[in-house]
Amino acid sequence: MPLNYARKIGLCIFIFLICIAVSPANAQEPKEPLIQIYSSEKQQVIQTIPMNEEVREQVASWFSTITGISPKLKIDTPKGLAIRFPLDPPLTFSNTWVPSAHAKEVFLLLDQSQKEPPMLLVFTTDQRSHVFTFSHNIQPFLHKNRIRIHK
Repeated sequence: MPLNYARKIGLCIFIFLICIAVSPANAQEPKEPLIQIYSSEKQQVIQTIPMNEEVREQVASWFSTITGISPKLKIDTPKGLAIRFPLDPPLTFSNTWVPSAHAKEVFLLLDQSQKEPPMLLVFTTDQRSHVFTFSHNIQPFLHKNRIRIHK
């Protein structure tokens, strides 16, 4: 059990570092929310995409294919992407593991080596975080937005 707790602490530190990297202290809020694509290899945001209703619906469809709570999360992967989706208003979801929640932010975690399947890191309005596995095909989303996880 201590290893699981250590992973959660590590995950929180990782997300905190992402937030620092993508949020300059004196930057003004954009007029429309942006999806941010963070490269763990480059340790910076490498691309932004406008958040819109179509993308919001895609994220909602990912929730409908959640297959479980992630059994492991390697946050020390030197090559991968974390794609941050701000959800305002929050997106309501429920599944076997979370009876009802409101997601305010979702990170799509992609391992560049593809040794690990894509995962969803979800932050809810009640200040909880959940890491889920899911079965939805994300390739159409990646292709449409020209997001490459391979070199």
